Amino acid sequence: MAIDKRFLSELRRLQRIPERALYRQSMRLSRGIERGIGGNTSPSATPDGNRTKTVAREVLFFLGAVFFALLLGFIVFYLFGVLFSDSFVQLANDFGLVKLYYFLSFCCFVGIYITRLTVWAIKTVSGR
Repeated sequence: MAIDKRFLSELRRLQRIPERALYRQSMRLSRGIERGIGGNTSPSATPDGNRTKTVAREVLFFLGAVFFALLLGFIVFYLFGVLFSDSFVQLANDFGLVKLYYFLSFCCFVGIYITRLTVWAIKTVSGR
């Protein structure tokens, strides 16, 4: 019974509100729901725009990682040869000089990407 009285009083209140005010109220409510679902994205940050920027950023990061991995591979290759000359000569004879350099470069590349994934995970968890 109390529910019926409350419903009738709410219905009478809604009937007294002008149509324009109801329209504004419903639009405000729907925008709030959309913001809650979509997060705080700006209109310029459409999925297509974000996707192309993300792909371009990933390609540039990949090329930069390859370049730095080759550079770091050379540095590690050189330091390994200077610091551990006897074992380096043995390893180079067994593995091959060029293959050893490529292997060290690949290890540096994997290290760069593991670092990048770690930073990405920390940013995702922290919400930045």
